[in-house]
Amino acid sequence: MNTQLIRAEDIPRQKLEKLAAPLIRIVAEDLKDPKIRAEFEAWKAKKGADNAIHGTRGEVLPAN
Repeated sequence: MNTQLIRAEDIPRQKLEKLAAPLIRIVAEDLKDPKIRAEFEAWKAKKGADNAIHGTRGEVLPAN
């Protein structure tokens, strides 16, 4: 099997936008549902708390 690495930074911006547009529309529509919005907000809050401890790349940040 021949595997090829595709790096997002190598894809022209116009093509990335064309690829992302359907997903953005679907997510925006789903977030209109109050239950989905609440789940997303809870996930986002937890992620923010986790990032405060572990950083955005999983590294452990020093205590202040």
